[in-house]
Amino acid sequence: MSKFIRFGALALAALALAACSKSEANNEEPAPVPTVSIKPVSDTPPLDTRNFVGRLAPVSTVEMSFRVGGELIEMPVKEGTKVEKGALLAALDPVDYELAYRQAKLSEELARADFERKEKLLASRSVSNAVFDQSKTEYELRKVAAENAERNLLHTRLETPFDALITRRLTDTYTNVAAGAPVLRIQDISEFRVEISVPEDLVRLVGQPGAMQVEASIPGIDRRFPLEYREHNTEANDVAQTYEVTFGMKPPANLNLLPGMTASVAIHYAAAADDKPLSVPLSAVDTSADGSFQVWVFDASTKQVSPRKVTLGSLEGERVPVLSGLDGDEMVVAAGGPKLQDGMTVRSMNAF
Repeated sequence: MSKFIRFGALALAALALAACSKSEANNEEPAPVPTVSIKPVSDTPPLDTRNFVGRLAPVSTVEMSFRVGGELIEMPVKEGTKVEKGALLAALDPVDYELAYRQAKLSEELARADFERKEKLLASRSVSNAVFDQSKTEYELRKVAAENAERNLLHTRLETPFDALITRRLTDTYTNVAAGAPVLRIQDISEFRVEISVPEDLVRLVGQPGAMQVEASIPGIDRRFPLEYREHNTEANDVAQTYEVTFGMKPPANLNLLPGMTASVAIHYAAAADDKPLSVPLSAVDTSADGSFQVWVFDASTKQVSPRKVTLGSLEGERVPVLSGLDGDEMVVAAGGPKLQDGMTVRSMNAF
């Protein structure tokens, strides 16, 4: 009798356990909807980059000289310093030119007095027209001579025509300099110019707005400086078949950059329109059961994902070109593909 009792007890216990398991199964919560990052398929490929070596150059380099000769008595500027437009660069001894101007001015006043007197006499017909004309001509000549003497006096002072960097003093004070002989070399560094030689496949993009992004880096300086196109040479180098292109760069504050320094130039440019493949983030690429590549396409209407086999190109940065399998208007899951299933409902963390 006890044997049947033990069997019944075991049976009741098994039924109770089964009932409890069924009850727990009925109360089990549904699996949470995963939240994923959704990204659009891009038809803009990553920019290609070419690197070149160039040098910083000034806008212009000018050798300053006097228009008149004389003894150099003043040169207040120092090499390597910057001066503002109109600052005194050098000065000649002005004494001889001051005397010449005074003499010319006195001669002009004398000729003017004679001309005014002859003009009155002509009105009363006391002098002939020929005498009056000669007096008028003499006055005009003396006036021009005075203006020329005044100009020569002004040219004994040499002033900078622009904000400039003094690069070299070419002579010393208290030496006699001839008219036109260089005494100083200055450079216009209102901006730096960077010259590089580019191949013919890049020169076609030069000057086209938005066709390229150009930046420079200077050895030892952990910064990149944007460059703007200025001009290019249309004659190719006979040997290398390259074209010289010049870019401009604003002088950075608090950095002592000088012409002649080496600059590494990076040109970022887009491929031709016919060569632009679609691309997706590298993290969006998943592997299917047969080993082929796939991406998970997100359906915005149903909030579900489905796999799509794709053919990929060569990896370029953080994106990879898609050669086939996508149309370009899809949305794809940017990461977490191995955890997804066909038809799974997901929640997007992105706002569209």
